[in-house]
Amino acid sequence: MDGAPCNATNGTPLPPTCVSGSRGSNTAISIYDLMRPLKLLGGQSRSNNPAGKTHYDALETKVQRRFAGGYSLLAAYTYSKLIEITSFYPNNQITGIQEHKIGGEDRPHKISIASIYELPIGRNGTLLKNMPKALDYIAGGWELTGQYTFQSGAPITFNTNSFFDGQNPALHGQTPTLSRWFGTSHFIKFPLFADDISQWPAWTGVQSLPGGSNCHPTGTAKNCVYADFANFVRTYPTRWSDVRASRTNELNFGIYKTFSISETWKAQLRGEAFNLFNHPRFGSAGTDPASSQFGVVAPAQDNEPRVIQLALKLSF
Repeated sequence: MDGAPCNATNGTPLPPTCVSGSRGSNTAISIYDLMRPLKLLGGQSRSNNPAGKTHYDALETKVQRRFAGGYSLLAAYTYSKLIEITSFYPNNQITGIQEHKIGGEDRPHKISIASIYELPIGRNGTLLKNMPKALDYIAGGWELTGQYTFQSGAPITFNTNSFFDGQNPALHGQTPTLSRWFGTSHFIKFPLFADDISQWPAWTGVQSLPGGSNCHPTGTAKNCVYADFANFVRTYPTRWSDVRASRTNELNFGIYKTFSISETWKAQLRGEAFNLFNHPRFGSAGTDPASSQFGVVAPAQDNEPRVIQLALKLSF
């Protein structure tokens, strides 16, 4: 501005049209940086820009009924879908395109069933109404309770960038196992400098990239393509709706009896079993194609194993 130089010294302020720092002194700027929304700020991130949104749709049903004979039932089912548009694809902020993906808290199916049954045995029931009072004190008045919960697992997040063949990695028609939770062959890691890229599948196209030949014949490097992925721009999903961690499938059961000790004192004997059938729920599978644990689920139970407890409750 006004012919003032951009390399002013001795405390002279720079004109407003000048750019200080490396942005003003570098002779070359990468295309990657030129594509950023605020080019003069270089690596400035847009992650904190509150421009995202979520969208949730659900069908909710409930059945509640108290039957004759001391039986009651409460059942609920929810079918839902949660969509997130709250972040960019990994390493893809420069395009300004947010990823439209399944939400991390998405659980398409949830079933909850709870019931109480007052056993019709004893002087206040319909069976053995004439039993002696002492026997009724022990055998009569028991209640059974149960609660069953089924819930879809959390969607697995694939945050590590890699080659991807475009195919859904879900094991359709196959049962996932802890050693193979999804189709790992759809992902191939990016090569490191010492990797022999002749072993990479042809669909990756890595052999035809610049540097695919041995660019350091006297050194230890087998290729130079590893440097091509520093500014990789990702466009494939980080989540699939049908690639999920294991589901919740638990039944809790209880049996209770209340004893009247006096007009003001009561005691309740409680027997409870949580996760009665000991159905385990595991964590997420490994999602780094460079790891030996890729697609593998650690055999560690995330939920509580079966727990059986007895308790005595006094009320007065």
